[in-house]
Amino acid sequence: RHHRRCQHRRRRRLHRVSALHSLAFVQPNATAGPYRPLGPPPRKRGEVMRLGFRLKAFAWEAGFDEPWLRALADEAAALPDAIVLSFGLWDMQYPQQAGSSSGASVAERAAAFAAALQTFLSRLGDAIDAALARLSARRERKRPRLLWLSVGAIASRALPAWKVKLLHSNLSRAFNDAAAPLLRRAGVSVLDMYTESSAHPEASPDGVHYPGAVSRSHAQRLLRQLLPGCRRAEGSRES
Repeated sequence: RHHRRCQHRRRRRLHRVSALHSLAFVQPNATAGPYRPLGPPPRKRGEVMRLGFRLKAFAWEAGFDEPWLRALADEAAALPDAIVLSFGLWDMQYPQQAGSSSGASVAERAAAFAAALQTFLSRLGDAIDAALARLSARRERKRPRLLWLSVGAIASRALPAWKVKLLHSNLSRAFNDAAAPLLRRAGVSVLDMYTESSAHPEASPDGVHYPGAVSRSHAQRLLRQLLPGCRRAEGSRES
């Protein structure tokens, strides 16, 4: 039975790989060093979707954001098809570094987050415009799709003591509400990560991360946004 079960799992994995054969992974930078711009797209456009990531912590951090936005504007050989953004938790957890304070009200902290987000969105828009102008001779005029994963709910019962006063779901909601009009004006689509995580606080071992079913559901929703033809493999519980 164990052997048959392993074979079944292996077949499911192969099915998922074949279904997502248009995905490829680009190894991200190991450190916060210079951004490595995208290379030219594949000859037959649409054959490959390359995935990469950078570990961005705060809504706006000039020392980190400016170098890669400058490289995107001035050096990238092609624009990505999509840019997925996700931040807010560290702005909640480390308010001093985020331009606020732990003693500030929910409204004040949300306003500080909104101001930082507006700076980032403005600079990102400028970088994309500059890249499009530079690449126009190659008929590269398609703007990347922009998506933002909203701030998730906080499972307070699982937080360590030092985080309890800093993180709570009221603040998550306030951050999401403050961000919504800014993202809408910037043409950024929002994927709601809050609702499902708030419904399953028992799924979080540390109060902020939701491994297992919640994360798999979020991953599937994101994949469906990026690859509209992507569907969960029959009977699969993995993303």
